Amino acid sequence: MNTEELSNEFDISVNAYLPGGELFDEYEKSKFLTEAQEKLVLQLYNSFEKREIAKEILAPLVRTAVINEEYDGETDGINLLPISDNSFFYKLPDDLWLITYEEAVVKSTDRCLNNKRLSVAPTTQDKLYKILKNPFKGANENRALRLNVENNVVEIISKYDLKRYYVRYIKKLKPIILTRLTDSTSILGLTERTECELHESLHRDILDLAVQLALRTRRITERPQYQQPQQQQQQNEQQT
Repeated sequence: MNTEELSNEFDISVNAYLPGGELFDEYEKSKFLTEAQEKLVLQLYNSFEKREIAKEILAPLVRTAVINEEYDGETDGINLLPISDNSFFYKLPDDLWLITYEEAVVKSTDRCLNNKRLSVAPTTQDKLYKILKNPFKGANENRALRLNVENNVVEIISKYDLKRYYVRYIKKLKPIILTRLTDSTSILGLTERTECELHESLHRDILDLAVQLALRTRRITERPQYQQPQQQQQQNEQQT
């Protein structure tokens, strides 16, 4: 569905819950559609390695980055304080949203060790102290650790020196914007009309979820049951 179709279908669906009621404007609909789009991708991402269909659907959004240069933070005025004596900082791509795979490449004068690939396991500062003391979970011969730092920077903790960081990821999605917005009503900094980037097979799911999100703001969680005209008339008579 294009933006016009999404907008019209949104109104039709909402009318089933709010017949004759106040509808949502294009900015509100765009916000709900964008939120629904992100929620749907997150659901697919959580099953990315388990379900082949998730891989196929998200494949157009997958990007690969090979980062050869370490990041020193000087150009952005960031003072990087390494947690480990063998920490390496890398600046992630600006469009990176969700990491699906990552590895680090060893730099060594030992020909058997040079270019060895290490898996990279994400962790948090809260867990790091315990992990570093555990030879089975800490950085070792086959694994490095990743900590997220500010400004889209990561700290890779490795047993070896590193020459490269490799990351495969799902890129950030553009918002779904149904019509041109003003600067004061931009979504993710964008104002121009923007079509949905996801496959058309997902548009109905995005639309249905967006409508649910919208109706929750009106405290409506269930669709009203349809009543035959005669039943409706009897109900009205009872109420009077």
